[in-house]
Amino acid sequence: MSNQWFNNYKTNKFTHLLNVFKNPIYSIHSSIVVLYTLNVLDLIFTYNGLKKQYLIESNPIMNRIYQYNPFLFVLCKLLGVLLCIYPINLLYKKKKWVANSVLGLNIIYVYIFILHIYILISI
Repeated sequence: MSNQWFNNYKTNKFTHLLNVFKNPIYSIHSSIVVLYTLNVLDLIFTYNGLKKQYLIESNPIMNRIYQYNPFLFVLCKLLGVLLCIYPINLLYKKKKWVANSVLGLNIIYVYIFILHIYILISI
């Protein structure tokens, strides 16, 4: 009996996961929340790292903005993703690639987050 329960659980869990990827609309709102959260975490780590001079900004445009005005840097990082959320909400029902792009951005931001953690541990 327990073996059958485990197989049903495993199958249902896997089926649920497949449904999320088959229907990106299902997960788009949570993906946007994750994207914005990871962006804010990246901002916090990057800003502190730049301020304490143990990090450099790899993006030349953002580096230039930070050198010009750190407050403008924070504003650009926060508003950049916020401004993208509106078109994402408009397009995700019509264009499947939009939801897939958000998923791709989340993967990139998770990598950046892990990189920040690694740098903090290494200091």
